[in-house]
Amino acid sequence: ATGDVFAVWDYVGVGTDPNMNAIQARMLNNATGIWSPTVNVGTCVSSPCLSQIAVSSNGDAVLIWGERPNFGSLYAIWGAHYSRSKDQWSLPTRLNTTPTQLSSTTNSQVFPVTIDASGNGRVSWFQSDTSLVMSARYVVDSGWMPSEVLDEKINISDVSSGYRTGIVTNDGTTVY
Repeated sequence: ATGDVFAVWDYVGVGTDPNMNAIQARMLNNATGIWSPTVNVGTCVSSPCLSQIAVSSNGDAVLIWGERPNFGSLYAIWGAHYSRSKDQWSLPTRLNTTPTQLSSTTNSQVFPVTIDASGNGRVSWFQSDTSLVMSARYVVDSGWMPSEVLDEKINISDVSSGYRTGIVTNDGTTVY
């Protein structure tokens, strides 16, 4: 598991629908040097899907992406978890209850995501309709917990001038 590599991308035009994208992933097993087959982790009705991934030292991963339903400017935020021990992705879970406008197109600034050595993950984002900084947590063997408020009533001018959320892991690694 240590040293495994994940590749994640948007596959544009799933099936006969040119507007439907798939979030696809592959894992390079460091011990064998062999890539896993391509897996469709979820779908996304927009492009780009702004995917972001974090990988733990045990080989688990948390994948986050945004989807613009109806091609508007607001994003639904989705998450999935990869279990190295089970060698499978969880079903995608919607993390925000209402779509949000994103303040940056740099993936790591949009959805900073982190994962600990046990495979528990966390993501944060700015919820534009309520001016709240939100977070969702993935707990191994329990799944995604309901999103929670981290901070209230952020000044909207801070967002337009580059405000971003961030996460610091317990080993001191900062994710923006």
